[in-house]
Amino acid sequence: MAKLVKTSGETLEVQPLNKKSFTLSELQSYVGGYIEMVNLPNGECMICNEEGLLLNLPYNETATDLVARLYDTQTQDFAGDVLFINQSEIN
Repeated sequence: MAKLVKTSGETLEVQPLNKKSFTLSELQSYVGGYIEMVNLPNGECMICNEEGLLLNLPYNETATDLVARLYDTQTQDFAGDVLFINQSEIN
């Protein structure tokens, strides 16, 4: 099951409408625009708004910290709501 990490720090478990895999439009609705997919070393993907920083979306401290811990280093900052998902859940 996917995790939506909101800019408020709230984390919600979400699932695709068809219970199997997310469509592009579903992914876009979670992040509020064009998606960027980042493959993570734990086998998951992070789906974020490709233009989050350009659109001045709120900083997502929780998502940024999660990714930094996975890479054991400082990473780029992420803005807007972010979805953590298994690749098998993408249509």
